[in-house]
Amino acid sequence: MRRSRQVLVAACGLAFAAATSVPVLAQTHSTSAPARALAVKKIQADNFRWCKASKASCSSTEDTNHRTHVVVGQKIKWIYRDTACDAYSICPGHNVTFAGRHSAGDTRMQGAVIYTTVFHKAGTYNYWCTHHKSEGMTGRIVVTKS
Repeated sequence: MRRSRQVLVAACGLAFAAATSVPVLAQTHSTSAPARALAVKKIQADNFRWCKASKASCSSTEDTNHRTHVVVGQKIKWIYRDTACDAYSICPGHNVTFAGRHSAGDTRMQGAVIYTTVFHKAGTYNYWCTHHKSEGMTGRIVVTKS
């Protein structure tokens, strides 16, 4: 009887250990290089212009049609930082519109994301703010394969 208890306790212990152990996963090896993470490109709306988000502000005397270069699959975010627009009560905010694509809705909140997208084909894509296109709030995304 004593031997039966020992066997039973041992069997229960093994069953418990098997149920709570972490399974060992098979290792896989790949000959291809790991995909590198692409940094998100940020474009800011400021002073009724588009410019790099790393700039303190966009200059109203800068060329229109701001250019941003990205690679296929890289995410782009447009950020609202336009205190000039905020100064006018009639300013509707900004949006991002591409020909043949759905346009982002109007945004008028400091630091808010106006629009986010990823391009899956190389090419040149023009965009604008529908409210301020005539004032030069236009841009261009140049997408390359690598």
